[in-house]
Amino acid sequence: MNEEAYAPYNFIPFPEQIISRYARYDDLPSHDGNNSDKGLLSGIIEFDITAQTPILVADGTSRSKENESRYFVKNVDGKYEIPGSSLRGLIRQTLSVLSLSNWADQIEDESFYYRSVAGNKHVRKEYRSILGFSGNETDKEDHGARNVQAGYIVKENDDHYVIYKARSDGGRKGFTYYKCHQSRFPFLRKKIKEGFQICNVSFSVNQDGKVVRLDVSKKEKLAFQGKMIFSGPMRNKKNAYVINDIDKKATPIKIDPADVKAYQADYEFRSKKFKKDEKQKEFSKLPDKKGIEHAKPCFYVYLNGRLYFGFTLYLRLKYNWSTKKLLPKQLQKSVASTSIDYTKALFGFTQQVMPESSKEDSKEKSYASRLSFFNARVISESGEETVDVVLGEPRASALGMYLKQPDSKIRWTYNNETAELRGLKQYWMKAEQKSQSSENKNVLQKLHLLRKGTTFRAKIRFDQLYEDELGLLLWSLQGPKYHQIGMGKPYGYGIVSFDHFSVFVNKNEADLYQLSSYFDLKMKHVSPVDYIEKYKQYVKKAFGIDIDRQGSVRIFLKMKDWSPLPYSKMKYMPLNNYKKMPILPTAQLLLDNEKVQNQSKQKK
Repeated sequence: MNEEAYAPYNFIPFPEQIISRYARYDDLPSHDGNNSDKGLLSGIIEFDITAQTPILVADGTSRSKENESRYFVKNVDGKYEIPGSSLRGLIRQTLSVLSLSNWADQIEDESFYYRSVAGNKHVRKEYRSILGFSGNETDKEDHGARNVQAGYIVKENDDHYVIYKARSDGGRKGFTYYKCHQSRFPFLRKKIKEGFQICNVSFSVNQDGKVVRLDVSKKEKLAFQGKMIFSGPMRNKKNAYVINDIDKKATPIKIDPADVKAYQADYEFRSKKFKKDEKQKEFSKLPDKKGIEHAKPCFYVYLNGRLYFGFTLYLRLKYNWSTKKLLPKQLQKSVASTSIDYTKALFGFTQQVMPESSKEDSKEKSYASRLSFFNARVISESGEETVDVVLGEPRASALGMYLKQPDSKIRWTYNNETAELRGLKQYWMKAEQKSQSSENKNVLQKLHLLRKGTTFRAKIRFDQLYEDELGLLLWSLQGPKYHQIGMGKPYGYGIVSFDHFSVFVNKNEADLYQLSSYFDLKMKHVSPVDYIEKYKQYVKKAFGIDIDRQGSVRIFLKMKDWSPLPYSKMKYMPLNNYKKMPILPTAQLLLDNEKVQNQSKQKK
């Protein structure tokens, strides 16, 4: 039986369909008030933000260390405030869900790498096939990875890199690299203990393609020259590898700049794991300096038109597909469409517009936001409290968590073109978890949070909105019972409520920008409920959609209330559990199961 995964987050399913509020760019309201429709609305929304758990919206002060303490944002007067940009991001995401907008731009386009010599069988099979393992799955003998070649990576210019092949051993076996064990060359034990990673070497091989003589003292000049590398002090590692010298006459293999970018992003993430191990960081780094004289020994696989590269024999492979390539088809079609959803219409956008003639250059069309978010200033303080937390961010490389899985026997990966992402990640609303302990003090970060009960006053200005658009904005504020903002979301921090609303509206005839106060316009105080209902009725009439019945909307609003799940199902799993690739149940399944269990308890 496969183990069930658990996490402090789950996923809002992607919308069943995308609503396009405007068919064309020219249908959008103008910002100058010269619209033919005089029913457009402008005005102000004010409301309180009250912390239901401790909250920290951290300042942007640069930090020299990853685990330095974090403090709440303060304005020039030394008062706490929530930046308008933070509120904007929060409301934009909520509005996009409640309007069935395309979320594609909120999903980061990432590429991931994997290594699975002896991991999960589904991933291991793919890995061994690409590296060219022969024999049984435990076979890791020298040259068991038959598709792997040795070479030298060279920086040509900026993000342009190439790989030069290493020379072969004169035709005996055609090898470009050799494994050297400490038992055969005892001096390696000392070299490895000293922490060497790359050094020049002379060597000779026998008819079987095995190194028989090895010299790193530069006293002997043996048959072959090259580099000896040791990838790092992994557990029980006793081998170094000798790579033949660079073949400068060979035609270099070009590395796609997109692969370089993906490798750099993966390197930046992995380098955090060995913060103090500068040698390990340097070993995995692409060459900084240009030119073949700064070539760095590497391993690579060139198979079916795909190039994989790295600095260890059992190299990490890049998956075939990035996250955005595995978005549902309706979202990918919407990205290519020229129609405009609610989120773009309200928050603005810049998009590429393809010309009618392929000979013309493509053009950009921009549309400014019709919403302005002001900094929310504190009006009631409850003091500070300090906690220590581990702020490791979950990654979409966790296959059983982020990808839909067909069943318990199969695991889809980013190599499956038919695989799909689960949706938009959301954290469960739960009581805050107090300070944590960790054997590694370097991963703990001290957060200085404002206590529960701290209150801020927020303000949003809207301009030239239709009634349904204002209703959607108000629903985005009032629909969720709670919102979550700032740091520490996995541990229940940052849960806030929006309340004490004041909504003032004036029609298009008045001009907000020429008067000093909106009260001078005799703006009308309106009920948010009326406009929220106008939005829902508009969507039903114009698109035939009952927005309250949409699965993505229902799950989203359920996850914006206190979770009924036990804490054991809302925490991070131990790292070792991820190796088993357990599948995370959907939010709907978890909530349904919890409901059934609670009903069963009540009957008893």
